[in-house]
Amino acid sequence: DVTGVQTCALPISEWFSFMTTIKEIGGCSVLLSHPEYGLFDSENISMYEDFLTYISSDSDGWITTPAKLVAEV
Repeated sequence: DVTGVQTCALPISEWFSFMTTIKEIGGCSVLLSHPEYGLFDSENISMYEDFLTYISSDSDGWITTPAKLVAEV
């Protein structure tokens, strides 16, 4: 972590695989997202967009805010 930005050691395809496996066994994946230093670098933003596209394309996915989550509980 030379730049002060935490980087993921796994390729994004591994995260997709983990999420798929978790879903297949009846589990739930939660992504808490907020801006980080370096997120908007061209390489990072592309991976982030891919990740959000993957999540939003799942018909079982739920993209929400903390306030909406609390209202559902």
